[in-house]
Amino acid sequence: MARADARLAEIGARSGRDTETDRLIIPAQFAAEYEQTLADRDAAQQQTQRLQLALDRAMERLKLRIAKPRLYGSGSVPRPRILSPLPDTYVRAQPSHSDDSLQTMIEQLEAVLGTPLRRS
Repeated sequence: MARADARLAEIGARSGRDTETDRLIIPAQFAAEYEQTLADRDAAQQQTQRLQLALDRAMERLKLRIAKPRLYGSGSVPRPRILSPLPDTYVRAQPSHSDDSLQTMIEQLEAVLGTPLRRS
C-alpha cells in the first residue's frame, strides 16, 4: 500500500486540477498506470483487512486457551502404551517445556503481537 500511495502521489504531482471542481486531471500517459495502481492499492487494503481479521480471531482463540486454569504442559515425555518407547537419544533431544518456559514464550508472543493474551 505504501508503494502504491507513493506512486499515486508522484502521478498526482504531475497532474493538474480542475479549477471548478478541484478534481485531479491525470495526463493521458499516466491514466492506465493510475487506474492500475488504484486497483492494486484497493486489493492490498482488502488483503490487509482480511489478514488483520484472521490475526484478531487467532489471538482471541489463543487468549481463550491461555485463560484456562489447567497447566499448559509437562516437562516429561509420556511413554506410549502401544508403541515401543522412544529412543533415549530422541527423548534427550526434545526441549523441556515447563510452565515457566511456556509463560516466557507467551510473554514474547505478546510483545511481538503488541497485545496482551492473558487476563490481568
